[in-house]
Amino acid sequence: MHSELGKIVSRLWPRIEASGMRGRTVTLKVKFADFTLITRSRSVPRAISQLSTLEEMGRDLLDGEMPLPKGARLLGLGIHNLEPADRDDGVSAAQFALAI
Repeated sequence: MHSELGKIVSRLWPRIEASGMRGRTVTLKVKFADFTLITRSRSVPRAISQLSTLEEMGRDLLDGEMPLPKGARLLGLGIHNLEPADRDDGVSAAQFALAI
């Protein structure tokens, strides 16, 4: 699961960079073989500006659910509560979302 999460982060981060935005909330989604879904999220006071922070937060969310109660068929990670990357006052200008 950690390996797959790493692949997701490596695809998500370039999209975040290209958007010129940074987010404060990371959301993990796990869909199970029976199509039930769980989501877990964590927010931080300042926007995430480093790939390593995004990866660490994603791993922490996943670790909090391990071992999974049943087989997973889908794993997703998203970043929300976005604000412009050059913004330094910590207040969101608008609500956006990027996910993969």
